[in-house]
Amino acid sequence: MSVKETHLKGTPESVIKYVSEQKKAQAVHFSEDETSNYYAENGNVQGVWMGNGAAIQGLSGYVNNSDLEKLLRGVTMDGQDISKRGNHQSNRRMGSDWAFSAPKAASILAIEDARIKKWMLESVQEAIENFYAKQMSHARRGKGGVITEFSDLIAAAGFLHETARAADGIIDPQLHVHVVIPNLIQRADGQWVSLRSDYGKNSRKIYALGDAQVAYLMNKMQVLGGYELVMRLERDKKGIKHLSFGVQGISRDAEDDFSGRKKQIQAYLVKNGIDPKMATRKQKDFAVLNTRVSKDRNVDKKHLKDALRQRAHDAGIDIDSIWVAAAKRAAVIQQPKKQQTCLLENVIMVTVQQLSGFGENGAIINELQSAVEPNLDTLLGSKEKMEIQNQ
Repeated sequence: MSVKETHLKGTPESVIKYVSEQKKAQAVHFSEDETSNYYAENGNVQGVWMGNGAAIQGLSGYVNNSDLEKLLRGVTMDGQDISKRGNHQSNRRMGSDWAFSAPKAASILAIEDARIKKWMLESVQEAIENFYAKQMSHARRGKGGVITEFSDLIAAAGFLHETARAADGIIDPQLHVHVVIPNLIQRADGQWVSLRSDYGKNSRKIYALGDAQVAYLMNKMQVLGGYELVMRLERDKKGIKHLSFGVQGISRDAEDDFSGRKKQIQAYLVKNGIDPKMATRKQKDFAVLNTRVSKDRNVDKKHLKDALRQRAHDAGIDIDSIWVAAAKRAAVIQQPKKQQTCLLENVIMVTVQQLSGFGENGAIINELQSAVEPNLDTLLGSKEKMEIQNQ
C-alpha cells in the first residue's frame, strides 16, 4: 500500500522537527532546482498547506511552523481552543501523519527530473483534497463526540522528503510526503471540533486513497513528462490489490538495487522467523523500529546526487536516454490532434471491484472515478502494459 497513517505522539515541536527534517546550524548545499521549491534558507523541508480548512483560516502556500504548531495544540487561527473541551486535554490526540510513498522508479527518475518532486507533492494534495476530505473526514458532535457529520473543512500540511533512511550506510532515493493533519475540523455550524477519519470496511478507503494518489502521479508523469509507465496491481498478503507502476527502461532488479531499507527490514523479519510476505503490520512496524537509524539531516545534497547518478549508471539505468525519449513523447501527447488514450479505466475497475466486494457505497466509487477520469483521453498506455504482482 502506498499510504500509511500514524497517530502523532510527542509534542507539536517534535512533530514539526521530524517532518521538516530540521538541520543543525551549518551551511547546506543545494542545486538550483532545490533552493526555491521545497527547502527554506536554513535547509529545512518547507511544508505546503492543503485543504479547505486551511484556506478558510487564511493559511495557504508555504507553512509557517508556528501556525502548524498552534493547530496541533488544538487552537485555530482565530483563537478557538478545542483542546480543553470535555477535560480530555491530557489524552487528546494531536492528529495524524499520512505518509504517501512514490513507486521506486519515480524516485530514481527524480534524481535528475525535479518536476517529479513537484508532481508527487501535487498528487498527494489532490488525493487529500479530492478523496480524503470528501470521503473520509468527519466532524464529531454531541456528548462524547459519538455522533459525526461529514465535513471537508480540514487543514493539512504536506512535507516532501526525498530519501529513505540509510541502510548499511547507503542512502537510497525515496520520494515520500508526510501529510500532517491536526485533530480539528470545522462543522457546518462553524464550530471547530475533533476530527474522525472513516477508513471504510476493512480499511478499503485507505487503499482507495493510496490508489487515487498514485493515479494522479501516473497522470502527470505520462501526460506532462511523457514517461512510458508500466501499471502494476500489487497484491498484499490479504490478496487485496493496490496500484503501483514501473517505468520502461528501469528493470525490477534495478529498482531493487535502490531498495536497501526494504531489504534490511525483510532480512530482520527472516532472521526472526517471519516470512516477509506474511508479516502483519505490527510485525513490520516492529522490524522498522528495530532497524531504524537516525536520519543524517546534514547530508551534502550535491554530493548525494552525484553518488546516486553513479549508482543508477552502475545499475544499468540510462536516465538521460529515458528522459530524452520521454520529452519527445510528451511533445506528441500535448498536440491536441494526436492525443492518445490510456486504459486507466483498469485502475478504476479494480478499485470498484474492491470496494463493491466489501460493501462500500457507490459514492466512494464515484469519487475515485472523478479523481482519475478527467485526463483519461490524454494518457498513454495499454492493457498489455499492466503487471499483476504478488507482494
